[in-house]
Amino acid sequence: MRQEQLEEGIKSLKKACDLNPENVETRIKLAEAYIMTGDKHLDEALKHFKYVYEVDKNDYDALIGLSQVYEKRGDTHMAIEYALQASKLPEAPINCLFFLVKFYSWISS
Repeated sequence: MRQEQLEEGIKSLKKACDLNPENVETRIKLAEAYIMTGDKHLDEALKHFKYVYEVDKNDYDALIGLSQVYEKRGDTHMAIEYALQASKLPEAPINCLFFLVKFYSWISS
């Protein structure tokens, strides 16, 4: 995706969040878009994932998003903690286990 399109999408998602701040789906999409921009918006992504997590501690997307943000920040312990929580949910796909294997291999090396 081109950077311009990504920035435009973020503007639209921010506006949608402003209009309906309780909409967790929009917050998840905005946080995911922030992650796509690289490391410069990780704090914003973290803020939105944490909001959704506080609303629903079993939201799979929020848990995986938190795991990804902490991994990008270099906090493997927190990344594993959230990935492990996500892996215990019934809707967790097999790729959730990929995150855990990846994190555990980093720790052992």
